[in-house]
Amino acid sequence: MITSEMKDKILNYYNDGGKHSSYQNYPTFVTKALGITAKIDENWRGDSKRYQYIKENLTFPHGIVVGDIGANTGRFCLDFAMENEQTDFVAIEINENNTNFIKMICDMFQINNVKVLNESAGLDNIDNLPNLDIAFHMNVLHHTGVDFECDQVRNVNELKNYIITYLRKFKEKCNIIVFQLGYNWGGNKNTPIVSSDCITDMIEYQKNVFLQSGYEIVNMGLYHYDKKEYINVPVETTKEQLQVVINNLSMNLNSEFYKRPIFILKSSR
Repeated sequence: MITSEMKDKILNYYNDGGKHSSYQNYPTFVTKALGITAKIDENWRGDSKRYQYIKENLTFPHGIVVGDIGANTGRFCLDFAMENEQTDFVAIEINENNTNFIKMICDMFQINNVKVLNESAGLDNIDNLPNLDIAFHMNVLHHTGVDFECDQVRNVNELKNYIITYLRKFKEKCNIIVFQLGYNWGGNKNTPIVSSDCITDMIEYQKNVFLQSGYEIVNMGLYHYDKKEYINVPVETTKEQLQVVINNLSMNLNSEFYKRPIFILKSSR
C-alpha cells in the first residue's frame, strides 16, 4: 500500500530545489497511480516526444543492459523498464535525491530490473561504469565545465575536444547511444555552443564530433513543428539539403529544446 507519507517523500525528492530539480515529467505509471503531475510545459521541453521516438527506433531484447546516463528522476529508464521487464536498466545519476527518488519508485512499484548508481558519468569516471549495450545519453555533455568536471572544460571553445575524448572513451563501455546535446554551454544563453537559430550548424558540429570519436549515425531525428513528432532524416543529407528539410519541418518555430536533434549512434569499432 502506498501511503500519503510515501507520496510526500517522493515529492520532496523530486522537488529538491537543485539546478535540475523538477526537470523531467514523472514516469507515466507514477502519474496514473498517484495522480501527480509535473508542472512542465511539453511545448517548451518534452520527454514524451523523445520517449516515443526512442520507442519507435530501438528495441530492448532479453539479456541486454540499458544505461540512463544523467538519469535525473528516471523518466526514461523507469517507463522503459516497466514496458520491458525482460531487460535490465541502470540509472546513473550524481544527484542523491534523484537516485533516492528512483529507488523509492522501484520499491513502491516492485520494479526489479532497474539498478541505481549514485555517481558521476563524467570522463574521469567512465572506467567505473558498467558495460552497457545501449545508453540514453541526452543533454548531459553541454553541462561539462559548468555543472561537473569544471577542470576539464574551462570555456565553451574547449567543449568539442572534451566531447570527442569522452565518446572515444565511452566506446569501451557502450555500443549504441541515444545522444542529444543542447545549444548552450551549461544551459546559459550567453555562452552558445552554436546559435539555436543555426540548426544545420549544430548538426554539422555533432557529425564532426561523431566522425572523430568513432561513432556512426544510425538515425537522426528532427522535430516537426506542425506534426509535433520527431522525423527521421537521411543521415547522408548535405548541409544544403538539411536546410531545406529544416525549413519544411518549420523547425525554427520550435523552442530551443525541440531544435536539438536526436541521434542514435553505433560504435564503428
